[in-house]
Amino acid sequence: MLVAEDNADDRLLLECAFAKAGVDVALTFVSDGQQVQDYLQNQPPFEDPASHQFPSLLLLDLHMPKVDGFEVLEWLRHQPKLGILAVVVYSGIDQRSAMTRARALGARHYLIKPQSLDQLVVMARSLGMFLQVLERSPSAAEPVVCR
Repeated sequence: MLVAEDNADDRLLLECAFAKAGVDVALTFVSDGQQVQDYLQNQPPFEDPASHQFPSLLLLDLHMPKVDGFEVLEWLRHQPKLGILAVVVYSGIDQRSAMTRARALGARHYLIKPQSLDQLVVMARSLGMFLQVLERSPSAAEPVVCR
């Protein structure tokens, strides 16, 4: 899972929550939207595909430096090869307009950052189950064959 989060405390809390939830997932952190774009395009310093594999899910904060989450969503809309990437917004913004905008730009889900570690653990479990579904489903690039 690629996690776009610029706050070091939130990163640490996410790591703790996934560990506490027992969700075995590799979390790769980037700190701004430009790094998301660089990572997904295998640009430096993310050019080694062996150590920077394509993620099943992007967990995207909206308020980040350089390129914010909305700009990342807009950019993703214009990247046909990245259309299979599932994006879940993970934000402290609890406004219907932000949720509507994120969904219109292609976010699958919009999660509001929990206020406690216990709530974050529940969210981590849910994301773990969502990841399992994503990884078992055929991608948009793979044809489904019915016999």
